[in-house]
Amino acid sequence: MKKLIALIFLLFSTSVFSDVVIISSDYNLTKSEALNILSLNDFTFSDGAKVKMVVLPRDHYTTRTFTRSLSMTPSRFFDKAELAFSTGKLNLLVILESDRDVYRYILKTDGAIGYVQDFIIDDRIVPTVIRLR
Repeated sequence: MKKLIALIFLLFSTSVFSDVVIISSDYNLTKSEALNILSLNDFTFSDGAKVKMVVLPRDHYTTRTFTRSLSMTPSRFFDKAELAFSTGKLNLLVILESDRDVYRYILKTDGAIGYVQDFIIDDRIVPTVIRLR
């Protein structure tokens, strides 16, 4: 019975919950560069262009999942972003309400980077998709 419950849980968790991916309108973005930007350690792309960071609200499931992959809490992430903005290193964050809104914004905005659930993206359309796992 325990094995059956564990199997059902495993099947449910892999089918319902997906991974968070980093997406960007920048074509030459590497995984390490993207992680440095979204960890708020770098604020420009390799070509010197200032980053337009697109995020979801602090209490959004995707934000919690993404910041956990950075070994941060959502509060710490937003505090670091506010500090970077107040010192002029980072443009104001673009905070959108849904993963789909972030996806659409990044597709139409040069120099944008953000994170979304992987199930909503089309790899053939987004210039850069970085899987964290």
